[in-house]
Amino acid sequence: MDAKQKKIFDCAVKLFAQDGLKKTTIETIAKSVKVAKATIYIYYKDKEDLFRAVSDSIINTLRAGIIEKIEAAPSMEMKIRTYAFERMYLIEEIWKGFGGYANEYSEYRGIFEKLMEKHIGEEIITMEGIIKLGIKQGVFTVKNSRAVAAMIIFGLKGIEQQWMQEIDKKEMVNNLTVMFDTLLFGMLTRK
Repeated sequence: MDAKQKKIFDCAVKLFAQDGLKKTTIETIAKSVKVAKATIYIYYKDKEDLFRAVSDSIINTLRAGIIEKIEAAPSMEMKIRTYAFERMYLIEEIWKGFGGYANEYSEYRGIFEKLMEKHIGEEIITMEGIIKLGIKQGVFTVKNSRAVAAMIIFGLKGIEQQWMQEIDKKEMVNNLTVMFDTLLFGMLTRK
C-alpha cells in the first residue's frame, strides 16, 4: 500500500466508524484526504470495496488476537469456548467500528454477510485445529473433525444472526453456553 492509499484507507476507517457505512461517501473521504474522487477509484472499485478492505484488515488484526487467546487457554474445552466468545466480540468490534447502526444492517446485510463468509473457511480450519489437538491429547472423541468444526462454526453463525438483530448480550452469552455445554457434554444421560 503506497502512502496515498494508506491515507485514504486510514481516513475511511475513521469515517466508517464515525458516520457508518451509509453516511460515509467516496466524496467525503476524498475531501477529507484532499484528493480527487477519481484517485480513490484507482485503488477501490467503489465504497463497498473500500469497506471490505478496511473490514478485512480489522478482521485479520482481531483474529490474530483471538489465536493468541486460544493458545493461552488452559484446556481444550476452554480453547473452544474462548474461540466462540472471542469470535462474537470480534463481530461486535467490527459492527461498532462501523457505526453499529441496526438500520444499516438490514440495508447492507449482503455486504456484512459476504464479509463474514469470506472468512468462514479460515474459521473452520481454526476450529478443526483445536478439535484435532483435543483428539491427539485424548480429550475429544470425534470421528470427523472437519464436520464437527463446521457444525460449531455454523451454530455460531446462527447465534450471530440473533445478535445482529439486537438480541440481548446476556441472552447471547447464555445461548453460547448452552450450545457448548450440549456439544461438549451431550444430551444423553450417562449410566
